[in-house]
Amino acid sequence: MAAEDGERLSSAPRFLVQLHVGEGMCEIDGIGDSVGTPLAVSPATAERLSCDAYAERVLHASNGEVSGISSRASVIRGRLRRLILARDRCCTVPGCGRRGRAEIHHFQHRGKGGTNSTVNLGLTCRYHHHLLHEGGWIAVGTDEGIEFHLPDGRIIRPTPTLTTGNDSDVAAHGRGVDDGRCQWIGDRLDLDMALTCLFSEQPWIDPWRFPRTAGPEHAGRGGPPGLVSVGAGELLT
Repeated sequence: MAAEDGERLSSAPRFLVQLHVGEGMCEIDGIGDSVGTPLAVSPATAERLSCDAYAERVLHASNGEVSGISSRASVIRGRLRRLILARDRCCTVPGCGRRGRAEIHHFQHRGKGGTNSTVNLGLTCRYHHHLLHEGGWIAVGTDEGIEFHLPDGRIIRPTPTLTTGNDSDVAAHGRGVDDGRCQWIGDRLDLDMALTCLFSEQPWIDPWRFPRTAGPEHAGRGGPPGLVSVGAGELLT
């Protein structure tokens, strides 16, 4: 699938997760393997890696020796995987929309009772998938769909919350039609004036609109023809 902006919907490379099964093995130790070197990972990282991965079971005999290994299989396979990709088409976190290196996330992880059902699965980019497991973000199912909560409890909404205003704030300033109208007349941006306004501690006085009150610091900045802006007492020529 190709996005309108040219970014192609693609899956991120998936990890191979080995589940060791045997007598006396009742929990995951969180031990990984990185180029042949044992590497410990946190439970949250283990959950993220196993969310959308290839998995195989390693069987151990009672003496601890490996007695067999299952075939490699995708955690989310076949038609179900294609359905999620076709349904979501991009990262489902509001405001993201990334399509590249997508991963399928279990909103409730299988190790905590979650299932491989369409309502429990959603497409995420690799960045937001990391935040949902190890960054403190939470995805909560509601009647209207999935809500994403930041670590401080705020909800990421699909669209900004609309606020209804009234005219009391406008009326309090006593602004009318004439003095409330924008004074821009379509001329090009005066970058020098804009930067002066931003970095100057003194208010900018436009010599075009108030030629007789322009201070000497603004002299020579392009007043109207025939007008010399030299401060108080300036004369028309």
